[in-house]
Amino acid sequence: MTTNIGTVSTRMKQAWGALCIAIYCNEKGIRHPSIDQLIPQLLALLVAPCLPQWETNLCKLDLHGLGEPLPPDLETLLVPQTRNEFYELIENTVEIGMSDMWVANTSRPLEHALKCAEILKRNGIDPPAVDALFPSHEDDLGGDWGPEFSSDEYARVKVRFNRIFPLS
Repeated sequence: MTTNIGTVSTRMKQAWGALCIAIYCNEKGIRHPSIDQLIPQLLALLVAPCLPQWETNLCKLDLHGLGEPLPPDLETLLVPQTRNEFYELIENTVEIGMSDMWVANTSRPLEHALKCAEILKRNGIDPPAVDALFPSHEDDLGGDWGPEFSSDEYARVKVRFNRIFPLS
């Protein structure tokens, strides 16, 4: 399987970024309630009919990657090197969805996704294959938001995600 992250929609890139966070946390042994809240919110972009509401819900979380510091109890769990990389991973993952939310489609979501992949690689972690979440994805949506997923499609993605990283 290949990573092929450039071939999918921004919604799908955001879900892939959530999987990057989950895999990184699993490899590093990082567990925290704020991560358990963030990952499902990132996945929810797949079915979000209203992007402003999705953003509002994201901003309500203790950990949201929008320039705020890490929650203090999470920060104390992490050694400085891991803390900096984790923060960088969270920020880049969230920016996959946020960077083009209010502007025309650009290459920024892909750039942020590639930064996520690089963080994993620096730590000896293989970035996940897009096919792990989206086995029959379309290869022509790389620069577009893509359509909302149906509830059935979303449920199938969550099942595949849970096989890789169980959601709380």
